[in-house]
Amino acid sequence: MSMDQAVSTYRDEALELLAELERAVLELEADPGDKDRVAACFRAMHTIKGGGAMFGFDEISRFTHEIETTFDKVRSGELTVTPKLLSATLLAGDHIKSLLDAPQGPPPEELLARSEELLVAFREMLGPLAAPAPRPDPAGQAAHHPAPPSPMPGQDAGDACDLPDAGPPMIYWIRFAPAPDILANGTEPLGLFEELAGLGPFRSFAHTRDIAALNAPGYDPERLGAAYDMLLMTCRSENAIRDVFLFVEDTCRVAVLPLISCRLRSSDLQEFLAFFQGVDPGEDQAVAAPRLRELVQAKLRLVDEARARAAGKAQAAREKPDSHPASASLRVDSAKLDSLVNMVGELVILQSRLRQAVKGADIAAAADVDEDLERLTDAMRDSALELRMLPIGTVFNVFVRLVRDLSASLGKEVTFVAEGAETELDKTVIDRLKDPLIHIIRNSLDHGIEPPDERGRAGKPPAGRIVLSAGHSGGHVVIRIADDGRGIDLSRIRKKAVEKGLMASDADIPDKELLAILFEPGFSTAEKVSDVSGRGVGMDVVKKGIEAMRGTVDLENTPGHGTATVITLPLTLAIIDGFSVRVGGDSYIVPLANLRGFQERFVDGTVRRVDSIERMGALIPVISLRRLFEVPGEQPGYERVVITEVEGEMVGLTVDQVVGRQQAVIKSLDEAYQHLKWIAGTTINGDGSISLILDVPRLVRLARGKYEQRAARENRENSRSRAEVTP
Repeated sequence: MSMDQAVSTYRDEALELLAELERAVLELEADPGDKDRVAACFRAMHTIKGGGAMFGFDEISRFTHEIETTFDKVRSGELTVTPKLLSATLLAGDHIKSLLDAPQGPPPEELLARSEELLVAFREMLGPLAAPAPRPDPAGQAAHHPAPPSPMPGQDAGDACDLPDAGPPMIYWIRFAPAPDILANGTEPLGLFEELAGLGPFRSFAHTRDIAALNAPGYDPERLGAAYDMLLMTCRSENAIRDVFLFVEDTCRVAVLPLISCRLRSSDLQEFLAFFQGVDPGEDQAVAAPRLRELVQAKLRLVDEARARAAGKAQAAREKPDSHPASASLRVDSAKLDSLVNMVGELVILQSRLRQAVKGADIAAAADVDEDLERLTDAMRDSALELRMLPIGTVFNVFVRLVRDLSASLGKEVTFVAEGAETELDKTVIDRLKDPLIHIIRNSLDHGIEPPDERGRAGKPPAGRIVLSAGHSGGHVVIRIADDGRGIDLSRIRKKAVEKGLMASDADIPDKELLAILFEPGFSTAEKVSDVSGRGVGMDVVKKGIEAMRGTVDLENTPGHGTATVITLPLTLAIIDGFSVRVGGDSYIVPLANLRGFQERFVDGTVRRVDSIERMGALIPVISLRRLFEVPGEQPGYERVVITEVEGEMVGLTVDQVVGRQQAVIKSLDEAYQHLKWIAGTTINGDGSISLILDVPRLVRLARGKYEQRAARENRENSRSRAEVTP
């Protein structure tokens, strides 16, 4: 994304946030005690402020800072919601819109004067807490340098908070490990340190790379390699500290641990930095914290460590932020909406033409309207589906931190790569895809990727690799999650399957079917239960979730080199194109994505459930739907064969009649019929009747299973017959 595109995106998002802010303020007028609405106002201002600082809207960042501070005080109960506050906030929202509409760069003097005029009201509400922020540099080029640690407002550097409306001072241990590419993403770590220093006395200790690493070939000075341990004494809440890292918490590792509530001189914080020289940057804070607490307690002769830790935990529980559901809204290009509105206008015209044709009993005119209506319906369907399409990359970003956190907890080095993020998929499918992908990635990390020492013995690089890719294939989206780990040990699967009674000990099962056993409920090859896996829950959940979206999931395995999970999903769950066919008195829909052609055949003799037919010089299997579904009635002497493609192979389905192409609006099956896996859903026909939508891959697997069962039964009977006649 170019900077111009990023600025445009920020403007759009800021306008959306201002609309949310206005709604929240109006709702607060009716219910001033609504904490969720107060939090919504704070989040809107905080997000607008952070984005403004990132994309050069310095005046917006400066202006919203004091409004954000006001709502933070309301959120913590230090201020109350008043009509004056709500009125001032609405005026502030209008002013921010004016700043967004102004040309980027130094704002006009009249806008700066308006900013000062509006901020007066907020400073009056804050009282002695207010501290006017400096105006941005006139040229928009103000340099950002970390300010020296300063005392909290209203106190001397050597005293604790004495403000009547402030809480007791708390010392926090903050661990911050910025992402190596944080500078490339537009975030300046020194700016984060400035914000922390503004909360109270602040000291930091940097764990940097050694000199040899800095001089190593290929060293990139723009990629950060340091981690920081920080001590902060503040009267502000833990939420206020976490809000400093709000925009980097998904890409950087941030941990905030309350140490002890106490009075401490600012200069004393410097003495405790020596503690971090003996702390490994990878050491768990919870393990190292008692040693640091003992130093603080010895210095101050305050309450014992257990009481301080209990107080810290109680405060953290009180200030834990509420979880908020993912947004159900969609951002739609206005051009797409304009196109849809134009089509609705054409639809109104067609309806008028149809009424005139019906009144005049003009069949020819009605036929013309029917053709135009079919064309318009197709176009409207495609347009409506495009409104729901989102890049699948919107769900990819969730897994970056998942991989980072899990790899650290498992002691493994893993690189995560996402490809094909621009591939579009229905929003409903994307929303339901997240959980299955989490299961698969967790399995890759826990079972697939080896520890660095094991990878070294196998001649692999220490860091493993997980690649999540997406792309279109026909009318489907194919998602592939591959790792370069140890692969799946098929002998362990066989052993566990025999133990669980899923297969006979002497059974000769192909590798593909062995891998399919991993999707059985409760099946796991883990030797012990861990926080990540081993409870027998995971891959069966993945399969059920994918199949619920009319998709398929398969495993590819290369022992010693890795495993890949391949998910195939339809583009949308709402409408499909297909051909309507009839078997006896029943109607079915064959999805167009599976269909490859038609043939016919005359029936001579008994029809078998699974047969074969010649197509383009080769024999392909044919499944009789009449026999498979046990449809009553006389077998017709002439059948149509619907040629479909399943997993790269051609398979024919024999039916009595092919009615024609049909757009099917998919309706879910009732729970009583959920066991019929070969049905993808139902649709209502034009005459009010119902057609079943066939899930062709599962239908073929059903027929194959019945065929193999029958073949096995016949083999046993033949073997028994031969044994009886043997002398």
